[in-house]
Amino acid sequence: SYWQTTSWYDAFLGHWMSSFIGPLRNADIMVGIATILCIREMIFKTTLVFTRYGWVALYNLIPMMIIATLSFYIGYMEDQIWIRLPRTTLWLISGLFTEIVTQLMLDHITDETYQPFQRWVLLPLVGLAIAVTWMDTTNEEGMYDDFILMYTSSLWSYLIMKMTVVIHEICVVLNIWCFDIVTPRQQSQVLVQQQQVYANGKKHQ
Repeated sequence: SYWQTTSWYDAFLGHWMSSFIGPLRNADIMVGIATILCIREMIFKTTLVFTRYGWVALYNLIPMMIIATLSFYIGYMEDQIWIRLPRTTLWLISGLFTEIVTQLMLDHITDETYQPFQRWVLLPLVGLAIAVTWMDTTNEEGMYDDFILMYTSSLWSYLIMKMTVVIHEICVVLNIWCFDIVTPRQQSQVLVQQQQVYANGKKHQ
């Protein structure tokens, strides 16, 4: 495969990097370039947000920092734990970021206060970090793999349920269908009564 060859390294990097690093595959170089660009983008965006909105905006990013830090730490302490289940790992990390970002967006559009320390889906990740720190990992690969599989499955089951409920509630409140704002939707009598009670309460205030 082209990406498994070292043609880029031989053509552009080998003459000045060969003394301190061995041949790199084209895939390795692409990962390195992507990593550098991601770090640059994170530093730039973080600096921009901080200068505009101060520490409050960075406070909401704490869960994302926890995911990034613990993921690196777990991989450092147990170097094969993510490699054994690459696709499951990608699903797990993407699910954690999805839960955090969607909740932040929902709190923003509903004018609610975002609670970064109430992201309970991160607790198993913290537990995994503690386990690889204090437990003997010899002959424990199966236990960790099973835990990650159950963690990922539970996380995405929760996300699907949460998104389904939230989308349904938004559609009911706005009296629209999901992906269709043209077709009229009949409001339930319960919702109409609740809106009337709310409106009457606002009038008497």
